[in-house]
Amino acid sequence: MNPSKTRTLLPLVVLALVLLFGVIGCSKTGTVTGKVTYDGKTLTAGTITFTSDKEKGGSASAEINEEGEYKAERVPAGPCTVTVSTKAARERAKEVLKQGSSGPSVVPTGGGGQGGSPQNIQDKTKDKGTAEMPGAKEIEEKLAREKKKYEHMIDVPEKYWDAKTSELTYEAKTGKQTHDIDLAKVDEAPKTKK
Repeated sequence: MNPSKTRTLLPLVVLALVLLFGVIGCSKTGTVTGKVTYDGKTLTAGTITFTSDKEKGGSASAEINEEGEYKAERVPAGPCTVTVSTKAARERAKEVLKQGSSGPSVVPTGGGGQGGSPQNIQDKTKDKGTAEMPGAKEIEEKLAREKKKYEHMIDVPEKYWDAKTSELTYEAKTGKQTHDIDLAKVDEAPKTKK
């Protein structure tokens, strides 16, 4: 090989390796799994977020399932502040719990249009029952699971929603790790000194 090409190529290879290892070093993340409870009771819904304490360190969030478990991927390695919120889950719970228990169906009611009188429609459909919408059974089953999830939902105090007030910290590492959290009960009313 020509010595002048070697002198030109060697610094480029070294630079490429430095950049490669620098980028790999900056993107160190981990996967954190665990269970979240509040005052010893399992949370059945919510969101957990790990926010890096480093400037521009990023964050990673995960949904908490009905067993209180979560799996947060791409959690930035290093010191993190942890927040747990049930705000969005509570909004969804309101929607789900106010819905009726029966799934969608098509029930002929008669009247209107040129289809004839309600009696004619009832005569034509009396032995046929109601026609279910395709996928109605699956929708009804999903709604039943969601209702069960939200029926006994525990609301986490707002203190744990915000990184400035949660007081929850975790030292995330690269790779897989487990971190269970039992949120301490918070008195909602301010205590008065006597």
